[in-house]
Amino acid sequence: MPRRGFRNNPDFVDLVRSSMKGRLTYDEAVSEILARGFKISRKTYQRTNREIKKLDENRLEHLATVEYPQFTVDTIDTAKAVELELWDIVKQAKSNWEKITALEKIIKIRKEVAQFYDSSPVMSVLSKKLKRENVGNHNEPTNDLEEHSEADKQ
Repeated sequence: MPRRGFRNNPDFVDLVRSSMKGRLTYDEAVSEILARGFKISRKTYQRTNREIKKLDENRLEHLATVEYPQFTVDTIDTAKAVELELWDIVKQAKSNWEKITALEKIIKIRKEVAQFYDSSPVMSVLSKKLKRENVGNHNEPTNDLEEHSEADKQ
């Protein structure tokens, strides 16, 4: 298999990752990979090792900046949808037991979702960012009526 094919081969990447996790020396890792049928040199292993470490760093950044905020938003949206369905159940309930059960679940959902609003660093950062943008956009109070009336006077 050509060397360029190694990077795209998930089996090869898994072997390199497992050798990284196993804390094998370069020579031990190369021997292990050679035994599995991949013809590589020590330099190829080192290069691939560096690339994987860089990808892992980028992955962590991606998790923190993209996936976690999206997960938070999705969780909140899902909880709100479930809550709406539970309110429908409360309205259509035929017995007090059904109403009480649905209301208890609504309270439970609200407690769980409150954690995302209260302690989420993402929400905190977004809140601060929005406050800064609002302050930056509204430094001077404007009155649209005055602007139009001035033009009409002339």
